[in-house]
Amino acid sequence: MADVKEYRLKAVKADAVVYSSVRPDSFRMSRNAQEAVEASAGRINVDIIATLTVEPIIEFDLFNIAQITAPTEVAALLFTLEAQDSGGYTGSGKISVSAKALLVPVRISGSAGSPAMLTLRAYILSSDGSTAPFTVGTTDITIATADQIYTVGASTVNSTAVEGITSQAVDWGFNVATDVGLSGYLYPTHAFIQSAAPVATFSTRNAINVVTATVNAGTELAANAAAVIWDDKTGSTDKTFSLAKGLVTTDISGGTPSTVELKVTGQDSDTTDTTFVVAS
Repeated sequence: MADVKEYRLKAVKADAVVYSSVRPDSFRMSRNAQEAVEASAGRINVDIIATLTVEPIIEFDLFNIAQITAPTEVAALLFTLEAQDSGGYTGSGKISVSAKALLVPVRISGSAGSPAMLTLRAYILSSDGSTAPFTVGTTDITIATADQIYTVGASTVNSTAVEGITSQAVDWGFNVATDVGLSGYLYPTHAFIQSAAPVATFSTRNAINVVTATVNAGTELAANAAAVIWDDKTGSTDKTFSLAKGLVTTDISGGTPSTVELKVTGQDSDTTDTTFVVAS
């Protein structure tokens, strides 16, 4: 009887760029298939089954939170899975999956005392709508040591430090549409950013951050609305994700101690579409 092999994600490569800081248990793939399962006239049991559309999406998490900070289309997104032996160490065997994709940053989240994680979503694309997008093989990826670890930093709202942060997050809020199903396409050939609604959120135990206006209707800020700072624990290059304009609102939850939730919803400036400005 042949041995049963177990595999784990080794690395991800987008065109020529290797992502060595992927969290190995974060690989998630959904086919998002729309199927017709029907019983025709005169029948009780199903006699018609067909796949109408397939819209594959892959998500994975990175420790390097600044790996991608804007939607990026890549010709070849490559995932390599590596076999493990019975002791849990690297065994023999590789499985690779490659496809054209639009890579979209979804969220950075982190809690005090824990590593922050960047979630990326890949919208898998076909060359012509009918050709299966995935190429399966045994391609290996040479990886370097991953040494990027970030955690919650000294963030600000309205240029004022948010003290006692227990967790914080950056949500890009991209709304993505594809052309799957159009002209009979089984698979999508293009993915489009339709809109973006960026949001920065903070949880803090310091109730002094509560402002009367934000508890009620909220406060609109015309400049320096939020700076979400991530502390680089492996070097000295902190990352700051800023929103210039935005609406600040506050919620309070009970407990010992109570928690204050600050939310900053980004707003377009007069000349620039709303997005996070990233700086080191």
